[in-house]
Amino acid sequence: MPEENTESLLDQEPSLDERLIPQPHRKHVGRIATLTGAALIASGVGAQKLDAKTPPKPHNSPTEIKKLKQQLTQEQQELTRVSNIASRLIGVPKGELAGKGLKQVSELPGYHHEISHGTRSILLGSTLELMTKPKGSDEPFLPFCTATKVSYYGHEGVLTAAHCLTGGANVDMSRVDGWPAQDIVDSSSNLYAVSVAGDSFPIAVADGIAYDMPGPGHDDFAFLSVQPDAKSDTPRTISQFDALPSADISKAKTSPLLGEQVGLFSDPEANNSIPVMGTGRYLGRATVSWQDRYGNSFSDLADIVGVDPNDPKGDSCNYGSSGSMAIGANGYLFGPLTWRQNAGYKDGDQNQANIDNPVLSEGFRLKNLEKELGIDLSGFSTLCGYQIIKHSADPQRDTLTSLIDGLEHFAPALPPDTGGFGGK
Repeated sequence: MPEENTESLLDQEPSLDERLIPQPHRKHVGRIATLTGAALIASGVGAQKLDAKTPPKPHNSPTEIKKLKQQLTQEQQELTRVSNIASRLIGVPKGELAGKGLKQVSELPGYHHEISHGTRSILLGSTLELMTKPKGSDEPFLPFCTATKVSYYGHEGVLTAAHCLTGGANVDMSRVDGWPAQDIVDSSSNLYAVSVAGDSFPIAVADGIAYDMPGPGHDDFAFLSVQPDAKSDTPRTISQFDALPSADISKAKTSPLLGEQVGLFSDPEANNSIPVMGTGRYLGRATVSWQDRYGNSFSDLADIVGVDPNDPKGDSCNYGSSGSMAIGANGYLFGPLTWRQNAGYKDGDQNQANIDNPVLSEGFRLKNLEKELGIDLSGFSTLCGYQIIKHSADPQRDTLTSLIDGLEHFAPALPPDTGGFGGK
């Protein structure tokens, strides 16, 4: 489709560090994510372009909002006109071109499966705050992502999103062995720690960081082994970490039920990193494509969960929630949060113009996603994309096994101050 038809509609896709990571820590991440749904039929809207160097344009002023509303009205009129023409030419009912005929969430098979307090509590006690600081710094650890204490056939550790740790990585890819996950704790320029959700005091520091290496089949997972904080002068050390419950992935269901309720728990920046508990619906799997800051391109499926918070503070998929997990009513554990989309909130708040996509762009992405999933998404202000935990007899394909074994594969470091993943 002609490129000029898209310029007024879709701004550049922001990088993930502009989407989920709090402002002070965006230099620590480098992954650009976007949903690649089917293009709107006969709408003249082409695929969104990816460009990490172009941030989203601020548009929260009343004048800009008015312009966006006028532009949206014009584009809706044009879409209707083109849809009418396309309907006559190809014999497709106008309702299908306009996005009608979508399933309602209440029609999905799992709609009546509501999450219990007992199921939700599996994540409530195991959710942690991920913290970081540069190596050699005397500054305190600062929160920037969410993580979860997990267990897998007797192995305990901390699961989070790999993109949370990309900025500190310093890996020579030309010298890594073939294992899909590599320990970057020595090559990283940063230290990492965890605290109880909502608490700013680290209870343990990472002594191993298995990072899912860039390459074919790459996913957004990282697994941390931890030890006591050597500089701690209070009793809150590894003993407190050991006392926390863990989410046992080996006992979790291996597939979600479409439409079932989902419990979310995270530490969004908008709520001052104080934990937020949310409830959503599982909407299916959609293709997520991304390009990291070093030019590596990937795509994979993500589990999509819809939530409808009143405001940014109550959005359990807002920035700072990266790496958090969710749990379905039937006990399915969703992998780390990797992506979000929001076009505004129920209380009338616009989405966050300095970090979110422009509202109009988000609206078109929503329509594309509706086409891909075949579900009416109008009841959700925020859509959350979670990584899928894979189970396999092949240890390199089993998500947790490859990560746990990755702690024995140490990623070779690039020369100091090089940064990133290089040497290919």
